[in-house]
Amino acid sequence: ENFEIESAIAIGEQALTVHDYYEEERPAELNKLIRSGLSHARETGAFKYSFIAAEQNTRVSSIPFSKEVRASDLRILIFDDQSELLGALNKSETIAYVIFVAVALVILALVFLVTTSSFNRILNAIHLLERMGEGDLSVEAEDHSRLLSSKNDEVSRLQSAIEDYRSHRLEAEENRKERAKRRDERDTIMFEKMALLAAQLEGQARDMLTQEISVMRESVSSGSDEEKERASIEIMSQAFSRMSDEVSTLIDARTHELVAAKDEINSSIRYAAKLQNALLPKTMPGDFDINVEWRPRDLVGGDIYFIKDFPDRVYIAVVDCTGHGVPGAFLSIIARSHLDKAIDADNYQSAGDYLSSVNELLKETLSRSDQKNTSEEGFDGGVCIYYRKDQKLEFAGAKSSIFNVDGFEASETSGDRKSVGSTRMAPDFKFTTHQIASPKGAFVMLTDGITDVMSPEEKPIAFGRRRVIKILRESSDKTPTSIVKNIMSSVNLYRGDAPFRDDLTLLAFSLIEDESEIHAAAVGENP
Repeated sequence: ENFEIESAIAIGEQALTVHDYYEEERPAELNKLIRSGLSHARETGAFKYSFIAAEQNTRVSSIPFSKEVRASDLRILIFDDQSELLGALNKSETIAYVIFVAVALVILALVFLVTTSSFNRILNAIHLLERMGEGDLSVEAEDHSRLLSSKNDEVSRLQSAIEDYRSHRLEAEENRKERAKRRDERDTIMFEKMALLAAQLEGQARDMLTQEISVMRESVSSGSDEEKERASIEIMSQAFSRMSDEVSTLIDARTHELVAAKDEINSSIRYAAKLQNALLPKTMPGDFDINVEWRPRDLVGGDIYFIKDFPDRVYIAVVDCTGHGVPGAFLSIIARSHLDKAIDADNYQSAGDYLSSVNELLKETLSRSDQKNTSEEGFDGGVCIYYRKDQKLEFAGAKSSIFNVDGFEASETSGDRKSVGSTRMAPDFKFTTHQIASPKGAFVMLTDGITDVMSPEEKPIAFGRRRVIKILRESSDKTPTSIVKNIMSSVNLYRGDAPFRDDLTLLAFSLIEDESEIHAAAVGENP
């Protein structure tokens, strides 16, 4: 009854089994299988086959018995029990179905979660847009870096775009507030300027401008930002037009006053220039050949030269006072006075003692107005004293030098590195005296207006003392007139088109040895 494999021989429509051989009764299940096999052959017309009899869970196979006999006449039927296999297949099918249902449910759950999450985030984005449309820019999008979402999905990109839009709206709002603030500041400044202008006016003009200011203030204090901006621009145009008219009137009045004041100042400066020129020497010692180039940077200046002739001696000084223009000119007048006052014509006076006396007098004068002389007013310069009897020349300098050229040789004698009138020296400081016995050749004294002339290059270089010495050596004509001319020509060529930056004084002198050539020479002056 329970079998794994049974067989039968099919002869036509009949079948023989082992049970028939032993004259045993066939099992009912076997008969059903034989009938299924024979029936399958009749229905399909095929005698070589294999199929599963579902009712008996058995595989029925038909194999031809011999090549010499037709399969329809003689074949072997084999019945193979497939219960376990079919049971396993059914069990697998059931498990697969269960798994499929479970997976389908999980997928449906995930789809539901993703859909719900996406719709919730979309609803949140719509809510954000509605709030921003109402003017509330404080709301922020939810963080999309969570489960079932990423920064690159469509909803996250939508939220990012909305957040960018909110940022731009916030920036635009900040810009609007900043523009409004600047507008208010601009209007405030404009009204303040108009009020100041009104204060400068008189009578009906002031009342009208004051009334217009009140009307303008009211027009820019109400309405929306756009209306305020338009009103501010219109009012600013009106204000500028009105202020321009009033300012033009004031400028005309002030210009007239300034022109009159300028004419008066220029007249005073021209008169001061005449006074300063009057202090310059007009005649030279008869035994000296002297030539001078004196050129203030302005009409008046801080440079001055001094020559005093006595029977036994001659005083020559070239000084550069602190400052330019009128201040320098006033100080040069004081220095000129002290140069004259410090002379001791009755006794021997060395050049160093003479310059030291000038220093004390100038410090005393300056201390009356400024006890500490904090501005360090005074002068740089040099003094020479020539004693005729001894034929001796003495020099003392305050940050100044004297140059000597004799033949092809040129030399420089430097003074002390202190300024006359400076507080940065010991109370008992005395200037050094340099003696030049039997002076020969020509001597040159100058201020830094010569040596500080700059070249026109991008990185300018000063003219300097070395170029002065070089010019002295290379000059073929060693007379004072030629020396002054050569040095000034070189200075003008060196500076190019640039204006002079300082007052300048250049004095050259030599002793006249031939008595027949002694004469009183007039000083060369600039027009």
